[in-house]
Amino acid sequence: MNASMNNIRDGVEAELTAANEKHELFHSFHEAYGVILEEFSEATEEIKNCKDSLIEFFDDIRSNDDASALDDLNNIKAFAQHAAAEACQVAAMAEKAIQSYAEYKRKKSDG
Repeated sequence: MNASMNNIRDGVEAELTAANEKHELFHSFHEAYGVILEEFSEATEEIKNCKDSLIEFFDDIRSNDDASALDDLNNIKAFAQHAAAEACQVAAMAEKAIQSYAEYKRKKSDG
């Protein structure tokens, strides 16, 4: 689990770096909410697809359809990987919001 968490942290950092290179910091919590919600929605959709494939996998097991069951497993794997990538984006955008707030407070205190 520690190796996975380290890889996830690295993925979050990579997403944050890419986002910061492409877009400036958030201007408000409202903007951050919109971006985080979009990424969360994408992650949720991938989880839903994974769940649907899992149901199809069970149906194919019951009907002894090995070829379709293998297809379902490949879909489950792909959807789970996409969900993990989207979840990294959610975490990265949360961190970007934290950084944006810290920068706002720093500028406010500087005058």
